[in-house]
Amino acid sequence: MVLQKSKLFIFITGCLMGAADIVPGVSGGTVAFISGIYQRLIDALKEINPKILLTIKNSGIAKAWQQIDGNFLLVLVSGILLSVFSLAHAVSYMLTNFPIVTWSFFFSLIFASSIHMIRKIQSYNLVNILTLILGVITAYCLSVMLPLHLAATPMNVFLSGAIAICAMILPGISGSFILLLLGIYPEIIAAVKELDIALLAIMASGCIVGILTFSQILSWLLKRYHAITLSFLTGLMIGALTKVWPWKQHATDLTSKVIKIQPNLSPWSYQQITGNSNQLYIVAAIFFVTLLFMVIFEVKSSKKQ
Repeated sequence: MVLQKSKLFIFITGCLMGAADIVPGVSGGTVAFISGIYQRLIDALKEINPKILLTIKNSGIAKAWQQIDGNFLLVLVSGILLSVFSLAHAVSYMLTNFPIVTWSFFFSLIFASSIHMIRKIQSYNLVNILTLILGVITAYCLSVMLPLHLAATPMNVFLSGAIAICAMILPGISGSFILLLLGIYPEIIAAVKELDIALLAIMASGCIVGILTFSQILSWLLKRYHAITLSFLTGLMIGALTKVWPWKQHATDLTSKVIKIQPNLSPWSYQQITGNSNQLYIVAAIFFVTLLFMVIFEVKSSKKQ
């Protein structure tokens, strides 16, 4: 019974990661960190390398499956894929029609996650503090970069997938936002909605190559320089808050081929400039509920561990 609950917890975490990865500015790695499965995920991915073929030859497929924590990855990826393919329409609709409400939820989620990660850093010395600041600056600079406009050629889609997947497993850096910066996000979302298998297969190939390579580096950093790496990841998450600020001058259009820079506004300036309600009370309620949800989620994940 405990095992089944554990699988259900991992599956739900996968669903939440998939939902987060759809949204530019929100990272599935953030959800993995909060749920307490981040290290396990990185370690499992690290084991998928050419050496696994030797394990299959000498010890069989069952041993290799156990070595890569196959059951864990299967359940998690199933949740991610189900969420991505079932929520693409819903997320696009929410961001287009209810931008303040939707961005408020993700802003609250990342803010609560930042607090969680700060608590995970066991010691604050000068190096850790400077690394955290570097992470904040890095995420902020990425958030204000002018996007490119790459054509959706097979090679561009492959390379975009390889780069974006690395961001997806980093808390604070959104793979979807990287796709936006590359100018290829609308094509990928359209492919998901229309089930363009050929384009999605090319994207998936890039993702596989990228994540198997990057997970080796990230696992090594977390084990050798845990506090420094965690500080940098925390900084990335804090710096990403500017990208998901609820009050922007223009609503997000996920179907547009041209991604516009969206200046952040104060709630009162937003109401004055746009003539729309700032929905401040709704945002405050979302912020409170999201923080409460994150506290409960963290307590539950701690019990799982």
